[in-house]
Amino acid sequence: MFNISILTGLIGMFSFGISDFLLKKPSEEIGEIKTGFLIAVFSSIMILPLFIYLFINNYLRLPYYIYGLAGFASLMDVFAFLNFLKAMKIGELSIITPIVGAIPVVTVTYGFILLGERLSYIEGLAIVVLIIGILLVSTDLRKIKHIHTVAGIPNAFLSLFAWGTFLFLTDIIIDEISKNSSDFHGIAFVNVSETLFFLLFITILFVYNKNNIKTTIPNKTVMFRLLFIAFLFKFAWAALTTGFNYGLISIVSAVSSLSPAITVLLAQKFYHEKLVLNQKIGIMIILSGLILISL
Repeated sequence: MFNISILTGLIGMFSFGISDFLLKKPSEEIGEIKTGFLIAVFSSIMILPLFIYLFINNYLRLPYYIYGLAGFASLMDVFAFLNFLKAMKIGELSIITPIVGAIPVVTVTYGFILLGERLSYIEGLAIVVLIIGILLVSTDLRKIKHIHTVAGIPNAFLSLFAWGTFLFLTDIIIDEISKNSSDFHGIAFVNVSETLFFLLFITILFVYNKNNIKTTIPNKTVMFRLLFIAFLFKFAWAALTTGFNYGLISIVSAVSSLSPAITVLLAQKFYHEKLVLNQKIGIMIILSGLILISL
């Protein structure tokens, strides 16, 4: 059955895939911190109505440990985001993308050890197939032998671990809030808190590094691109948090992590990059995994 886990995962897959494709040029032109700061500003404006709704209805009155978890999760998000941009800037996408795309390895491990999540054999096999597909579709195996010499590898692994931790903590926060309130309350809170904490942390970094960052306003093309990226991030985030609450974090994370396939296809279309044989095989494996996981 095409359930909520698959649907929300697919929304995340396409949104993150397109946004990653659009993200490379702004980060190269204006730098990682300024890119993150502007996206955070746009995102904060987008969630302002939701923040007002939560404030008016006293939905922000939560235990301090919830805010502590949300703050730490957002710190991991900022850390992952900046390392991902750094890896994209100095490394090869054919190596960086699959490493960061393997986030399910982290979330599934956390879920299995700490949450006691159990998957059927078919679901477990599907997740393995999907991860293999991600690695194949996003990698030129002719370059894999150089993985130890390619710049950006440490940043990619730091991003992988940090985003896996971030997503795992997000699931815990939603579950904790939903115990004493509605599911919508939990989903809305993580969307608002993640955005505002992200803005807080990235602003601190922006101010701290202001002497090394150009304070001029980017051109309209860059600003519009960042605005659209912010929209895609919020749309994907809303879908994923919904999926985490109503479905299995393992499946939602696995499907959404297929975003590198979208990025590769867009790069082939607009950057005229060619797919090698293993990438074509990877696309077929991904389709097979989607069929398996929806049974």
